Amino acid sequence: MRVRARAAKAVAGAAGALAMAASLSGCITVHGETAVVPAASQSGAERAVQRYLDTMNEVSVSFDAEQVGPTMTGPLAEITEASLTALHGINPDGNPDPEAATVEFTRTEVFIPEQAGWPKFFVAEVTLSDDDGGAHWLLVFTRNSIDERWKAAYRAILPPDEVPELEVDDNGYLVDIPLDDGAAGLAVPPAELSTAYAGTLDGDGALNGDGYLQSGEGPFASGPYTDQLLAERETEPAPEEDWQYRDWAANEPEHAPVAMRTADGSALVFFTSHHSDRQTVAPGHTPSVSEEVEQLMEGEARTSVTRTWLSMQLALVPAEGEGDVEILRRHPGIIEARGE
Repeated sequence: MRVRARAAKAVAGAAGALAMAASLSGCITVHGETAVVPAASQSGAERAVQRYLDTMNEVSVSFDAEQVGPTMTGPLAEITEASLTALHGINPDGNPDPEAATVEFTRTEVFIPEQAGWPKFFVAEVTLSDDDGGAHWLLVFTRNSIDERWKAAYRAILPPDEVPELEVDDNGYLVDIPLDDGAAGLAVPPAELSTAYAGTLDGDGALNGDGYLQSGEGPFASGPYTDQLLAERETEPAPEEDWQYRDWAANEPEHAPVAMRTADGSALVFFTSHHSDRQTVAPGHTPSVSEEVEQLMEGEARTSVTRTWLSMQLALVPAEGEGDVEILRRHPGIIEARGE
C-alpha cells in the first residue's frame, strides 16, 4: 500500500518541509491544544489506514462486531457494529463466502490538515482493485487526544470521476474548515448542515418541521437523497399498510461533522443524521421484517415495526450565493428495531 500527500501547487521545497513537519509531529502534537500543527504524521496516518483495512477484512469474514471498537468510531462504528450483529445472528459461523468478502487497496493518498485543539482529523482517498469494482473510498479518521489511536469515523464510496478535488495549501496540507468558523462563506455552515437537512424534534419527540426532509424546503439540490427520497416516501403503499417517517439532526459529539475545502472554493462535508420509519398493518396482516432487522428487533412485530437508522452523508456545499447543497452520497444503516 502506498500513501502520499498530494499538493495542489508545485512549490519548491514543499516535500522537504512536509517531511520535516511529519517527523516532528510526534512531539509537537503533545501541545496541539493551542499550537497549529499537522494533525497526524505521515507514518501514523499510514498505519491507521492499514489497521482499518485489516480490521474491515477480518470482520467481513468473522462478522464479529467486537472487533470494530479499536479501529472505528462515530457513525461508521455504530452502523458497522449493528450490521455485523445482524449478520452474525444469521450466520453464527461467519461469512459463508469468505474469499469474496475482503477488499484490497491498490492506491492510497492521505490528506493531512494543520490544526489546533482537539479533535483532529485526516482524510484518506483509497482506490479498490479492479476485482472490487475500482471504486474510490473517502475515509475520515479522527482522534480526541494524543493518547488515542486514530479511528475511521466516516466512509463514502464514489466512482473515480465523482471524487471532488480537495484543496491543499502551498506546503501540501489539506485546508480544513473548523466547525467554529461561523458560516465560513458557505451556503450552509458545516456545523448546521445536519439540522438543515434532517430538522429537529421538540421536547416531546415531535417533528419541528424545520429541516429539508421534514418540510421539503431548504437549500438542497434535486437528487436521489433529497426530492427523490421524499417522492419515494409519498408512493402509495399497499392498502393494508401505513408508513410514517421521522428525521432529526445528529448533533451529538460523536456524530460531529467534518469539513474541508475543495479546489473550486466549495466545501466537502461529512455529516450524520437520525431517521426512523414505522410500518403499521391492518388486522389480519403481518408487518414485513427482513432477516437482518429481525436480529436487531426488540419485541414482536404483530401490528407494527419501527426501524431506527443512522445515516452518513457526504455533501458538496457551495459558497454562499453560488447554488444549493448537493448530497453526493448517503449511507444509512439500521441500528435498532422495535416490534409491537
